[in-house]
Amino acid sequence: MSITTNLENDNLIGKFLRFCLALYPYEKWKLGTPFFQFYALLFKHEKLSLEEVQVYQLDELKRVVNQAYHHTNFYKKKYDVAGFHPSHLKSLEDLQLIPKLSRDEVRDNGRNMVDKTFSGKLYKSVTSGTTAKPLTIYRDKKTAQKEWAAICYQWSRVGYQPGDGRIEFRGFLPKKTTFIYLKHEKVLRVNLIEMDENNIDSIVQSIIKSGYQYIHGYPGSICKFIKLVINKHGAFPTNFKIKKFLLASENIFDWQIELIRETFKGATVICHYGQAEKVALGAWSDDENYHFIPSYSITEIMENTIIGTSFISDVMPLIRYEVNDTMKLKSATPIGNKILYPVVENISGRIEDITYTTEGKAVPPALVTFPFKNLKTIESCKITQIEKTKFTILVQTSVNNELFKKEIMELEQKMKIIYGENATFNFSITDKIPLTNNGKFKWVEYKMENL
Repeated sequence: MSITTNLENDNLIGKFLRFCLALYPYEKWKLGTPFFQFYALLFKHEKLSLEEVQVYQLDELKRVVNQAYHHTNFYKKKYDVAGFHPSHLKSLEDLQLIPKLSRDEVRDNGRNMVDKTFSGKLYKSVTSGTTAKPLTIYRDKKTAQKEWAAICYQWSRVGYQPGDGRIEFRGFLPKKTTFIYLKHEKVLRVNLIEMDENNIDSIVQSIIKSGYQYIHGYPGSICKFIKLVINKHGAFPTNFKIKKFLLASENIFDWQIELIRETFKGATVICHYGQAEKVALGAWSDDENYHFIPSYSITEIMENTIIGTSFISDVMPLIRYEVNDTMKLKSATPIGNKILYPVVENISGRIEDITYTTEGKAVPPALVTFPFKNLKTIESCKITQIEKTKFTILVQTSVNNELFKKEIMELEQKMKIIYGENATFNFSITDKIPLTNNGKFKWVEYKMENL
């Protein structure tokens, strides 16, 4: 078990590790030079002219493409076959000469996309995404620091400063844990599945006691929290002071924003969009459109989908990577007094349903990705809840060996942790799950009429 996993366990080892780490200033262990340098650069660049930012983008594009071509096996072969060479890049318009990068290519070639000259410690992050295909992304600590700097930069639009505490309605916690106080991270994380009318008061009091001013997480879970309190008490206690909400990781609907603002008069809401691949990062500005960060990546909107080229993934370059989340372009150039672009009106890349545990508790679709991390033989998956305790799972795979059978057993065990020990899962195998026109499918689906 990793140190990170131990840190987030609500046992004696986890509590001891968190206590020790909390003795160090947050800025010392969590933030570092790459964070502060990039954080400062983002504020500086928002005040430059469009032409100056485009010069930066071209320089970064040349740097990343040269690194990929000369230092990775994958890109050298890919570009040679396509007849592309880094020397072809003379202007940003030449970006179109670079062949696109698909999710399947990243999944199948991940380790060969890592810079051969990198000698530091590699970290792996695994994502399932909207087609449930396990995807391994390699990064270093510097990449993670830049990513966090960019997120904090966006949140600064609603007053957030690095090191401010957050209440998290996101992530996974063990079944019997109502919430966990990660003091070293300045985070109070709530168990989204276990949250109900019986423990909602203790959750509210823990939030008040924390003194934190920001709620961060899945909009569906935050709205569930609000409804539980309203249904039980009619209103929040007068000493519940939080009015700043940082929403992410799910489709965001108008009724959710309205519920937050009706419940908390004067509430400030910002919606954030990003991916584990770190190829595009955007968030609401004053006009409540998503403004992307040009110093973070080149973000192309083509046929209402994103193609991103990351500037922060130094270990594993991702160049013209096809994200395929659906969105509506508002402007290809900056709107307002900050050089942030492109500007997108809405994003609807996540189409999954809410499902329920055997006890009738809502399960956000983002939580269902956790059992699929680190799988090797399962290429894609569709989960359908057909009864209170019954689920069908359609698995896409090209193999049927002992490893596959072992992963199916592990998957079933992990799904029971989420849905309950009484949940049953009927697995079937296919070589291809049908996709919609935009290359996606609803991989978490709810087909019950009633709980």
